[in-house]
Amino acid sequence: MAEDEVEKTKSDSPEPLGEPAVAPRRFFTARKVLTGLGILAISIVIACVMVYVLYRAGTFDRYIKDQLVAKLSDIGIKFESETFRVAASPMTVELRNATFRDNLTGEKLFFVREARLGLTVLDLLSWRLSRDIRIDRSDIAGAEVWVNFDENGRSNFANLKLVENQKGSPVNFRYDSVQFSIQDSVFHYGDVSRSIGGDARNVTFELSPDSSTSDEKTRFKFEFNSKDSNFKYEDKTVEKIDIRATGIADDVGADVSNLTLKTPVGDSVLSGTIRDWASPKYELDIASTVDITQIASIFSTGTALAGVGNFKGHVSGSGETYRVEGSADSESLRAGGVYLKALDVAATVEGTNTNYTANGKAVAEMLTFEDFKVDFPKLVGSVRGTGTDFRWVGELQAIAARSPALTLGGLFLSDAVAEYKDRKFRAEVGNGRAKRFAVGDIEMDDLRARGLSISTQNGGVDISAPSGTAGSLVSKDYRLDGVAA
Repeated sequence: MAEDEVEKTKSDSPEPLGEPAVAPRRFFTARKVLTGLGILAISIVIACVMVYVLYRAGTFDRYIKDQLVAKLSDIGIKFESETFRVAASPMTVELRNATFRDNLTGEKLFFVREARLGLTVLDLLSWRLSRDIRIDRSDIAGAEVWVNFDENGRSNFANLKLVENQKGSPVNFRYDSVQFSIQDSVFHYGDVSRSIGGDARNVTFELSPDSSTSDEKTRFKFEFNSKDSNFKYEDKTVEKIDIRATGIADDVGADVSNLTLKTPVGDSVLSGTIRDWASPKYELDIASTVDITQIASIFSTGTALAGVGNFKGHVSGSGETYRVEGSADSESLRAGGVYLKALDVAATVEGTNTNYTANGKAVAEMLTFEDFKVDFPKLVGSVRGTGTDFRWVGELQAIAARSPALTLGGLFLSDAVAEYKDRKFRAEVGNGRAKRFAVGDIEMDDLRARGLSISTQNGGVDISAPSGTAGSLVSKDYRLDGVAA
């Protein structure tokens, strides 16, 4: 039994311990974390000091300027600036007396007296060799822009080319969120091929992103104003022109909500769309009032013009080709020896430059041409012309027509062709009819004629026809019925 107790005592006694277990070492110790934070803080301080030193030394100014000059050079513009300054917080670029010229010709394109650009560097802390700099806001004062076309229709901006951002470039400038403002500026325009030009003075222009657009593409709201501007045609000038335009635009066109043009010769209000800036195509609704008397006095047309005309319609076209649909009216209109009272025209006009074709209807209360007077004329047909010369094909109705030598009542002309060229008028009429025709003391009823010829010469009107019929011919001495001659 003693042996059993000894064995039990041996079994209950603890086993002898081996070498003590080693606990695993922790990587993030308090000492290492504090050391890392200290190194990071020292690095940030050193970086800030370096940035500050570089900034004070003008290194950022030169870097940003060099990148901007390189981008403009790729476009085809040579850039020079009297002052170029970069501010860090917020990041801005300030320009003063900056000139932009054509790289090839050296011709001045535009000049900026003062400009301030607000910038944001995107992904500043990312490990990339290139940076995108977003231009958030541009405020320009005292800009002067020259837009000219030579005798071949070539623009002074024709040598420029739009350059897309290139992958891997040190700096890419982005304009997708730009707010753009121009104040106290002047735009000069000249077109040698058309002998026209002008200056838009006191120009203000505002451009800002449109938050109402739902698609991914950014569109911009714009507002343009110009006062006391001028327009030149050959050696004639129209002064005191005011322009205001508002709408939404992008890189492919614009929706014009309002374009108001006020001039001494008339006022116009337009709205519509413009597409494709490279070769503009426009669709515009227009309401216009034109003082023809003022036009004659300014441009010295050589023809006595007087009256006020109103137009309302739709204008569309591309380049030099246009189409006009609408109506025009005038209470009183005078051009040379022609006078129209209560004129109302509904027509469609298509043309290229000065060549045009018109189809429509014209009604007036009265038309006088020198000594010839027509009451309530109505013309329907088409006109082809170049400048003031034209050819008309159609029909004419009038309640009455008279001159010192003759009187017509119930006039109707069909299959008529009239031509005005070199200030001479002539017409040929396939069929003519008048309920009453009187010459001197001879009066005819229900006069009909074919192959009528009408012309103006020597201050009078000449009318002739190879044949004609009349229901009756009456003079003070005799009466004939059923006349054919």
